[in-house]
Amino acid sequence: MSIACPSRLATISPKLIAPLTTRMHARTQALLSKVIKVSGSKVRKPRSMVDAGRTRDSICKTMYGRLFDVLVATLNTELMGISGSDGSDAEDRCIGLLDLFGFEAHEKNSFEQLNINYANEKLQQLFIFAIFQVEEEAHTKEGVSWPSIVLPDNKFSIDLISAKPHGILTLLDEASRLDVAKEATFFESVTENNRKSPAFRLAPKKRANEAFGIRHYA
Repeated sequence: MSIACPSRLATISPKLIAPLTTRMHARTQALLSKVIKVSGSKVRKPRSMVDAGRTRDSICKTMYGRLFDVLVATLNTELMGISGSDGSDAEDRCIGLLDLFGFEAHEKNSFEQLNINYANEKLQQLFIFAIFQVEEEAHTKEGVSWPSIVLPDNKFSIDLISAKPHGILTLLDEASRLDVAKEATFFESVTENNRKSPAFRLAPKKRANEAFGIRHYA
């Protein structure tokens, strides 16, 4: 399928690149230092190499996410103007992306990988509900025989990650709001509040302050 007005796509690149080529000194300062308030006065404090690297990575991830949003939104806008040969409404013509079941194997899983696994778990739960449970209810209602199927239940994995008040994401959000928060205290909090969950895996004692495991399906 061709895009009706590719000229709009051509304007994306300059708009995205322009902010990157101006105020270089200010951006360099933001990467290498941070401004804090001390006794009502603002003081610029140098970042450590690790902190500066994290700041750089956060900016890159934010730029990537916004670039992706702009591209998809622009493509969808242009596709809305293409008349459907089947007579479909323009509002129904758009691009949707779905990435299911990524089975990456990493020595060290990152926060991004946790989010990917969580999204896969939610999609798996929706898939089971839409394909099996709804069909079973429809067959039962119509008096059609339906084989007994034991479906995998990943509710414990989803609750472990996102349930309030002790889900991993909830505890991480709380820890990130504290100025004195440390990684070790976060891992201790996750372990203490979730050790009884069927989906939670204790890390070896020597790694208890830096790791934990999650049993998940997707």
